[in-house]
Amino acid sequence: MASFKGEIKSAALDMDIALNIILPYDRPHDFLSNPCKVLYLLHGQGSSSASWMRWTSIERYAIKHSFAVIMPEVQRSFYRNMAYGLDYFTFVADELPRLCQTMFHISAKREDNFIAGLSMGGYGALKIGLLRPEQYAAIGSFSGAADLERIFTAMKEYQPQRQLNEMVGIFGPELTLQPEDDILYLTREHAKLPREQQCNIFISCGTEDEMPTLYQGNVDYVQLLQELGISHRYFEQSGMHEWGVWDEAVQQALNYFDQER
Repeated sequence: MASFKGEIKSAALDMDIALNIILPYDRPHDFLSNPCKVLYLLHGQGSSSASWMRWTSIERYAIKHSFAVIMPEVQRSFYRNMAYGLDYFTFVADELPRLCQTMFHISAKREDNFIAGLSMGGYGALKIGLLRPEQYAAIGSFSGAADLERIFTAMKEYQPQRQLNEMVGIFGPELTLQPEDDILYLTREHAKLPREQQCNIFISCGTEDEMPTLYQGNVDYVQLLQELGISHRYFEQSGMHEWGVWDEAVQQALNYFDQER
């Protein structure tokens, strides 16, 4: 196995940005005839591109499932082209796959590519996967912000003004949710695609998650997937908004991605 930590130059961000990479082979490999699967694995708010490597055994899981794992840095951006900031959605959704496919010769085939993340990264994975279904076979969201409107409402009741100002910087004045940021809207639109063009979706959340509305939001989102007939798996486990939950969730997600490939 090879592990790389460094920086790349992003045209979308106009700056150098951190990137962590796992390649599941320890010797020369013919990626053209036998491409490995690829997981874009997104960090949460308050974490970084190194967090999955620090707090989980993602390297062991990558070897077990023969996945390359791409872990980009997006600061606290919610994977959005920020209202007052940088274009992180464009970087992760469009620029990053092209860069990694060129530099590391990983597969560009839809059936070999997956995207997942935790918390803010779970939201980002859903948003990117639903807006770019031609790029990904499946999406994984662990304790993700599936119902952002509900979260905005809760935030206005309990968050200090400083945190609200940060979210306004990301999403714009009054925290107005645009269609391209609304996972529920994007999921309903996704369900209109032919079945073979839809992404399979893996959802997980800890039953004791202390983030207001998050657990119930995920339960309700799974109900929506069922109603729309989108192929999915829900993995529920005891636990809070914590790395032990996400370490188990990413293992279960990789098992699911392998089965659905």
